[in-house]
Amino acid sequence: MRWKTILEVLLFLAVLATAAALVWWTPVPCDWSETARLEGQLESLRAANRAMQAENQRLERLVKALKDDPEVLEKVARDDLGYIRDGEVVVIVSK
Repeated sequence: MRWKTILEVLLFLAVLATAAALVWWTPVPCDWSETARLEGQLESLRAANRAMQAENQRLERLVKALKDDPEVLEKVARDDLGYIRDGEVVVIVSK
């Protein structure tokens, strides 16, 4: 009975050592150009993210100004939407 247990333990250790050797010495593909390409892409995405964050902050300030400042609201309505006040006359001058 004792020899059977010892043999089972030795067999388990041999299988474990073989598995560890296979994992340890299996070559891992290392493509440096792919790594460099991905790092460049990551930096490009980070730059785009920073630009979008800046645009988002600009739009948040505009929304706040439109809510809080009637003069800003009027300017946007006139310039961007072409609104006029009652009684005003629009004169279009062609170039």
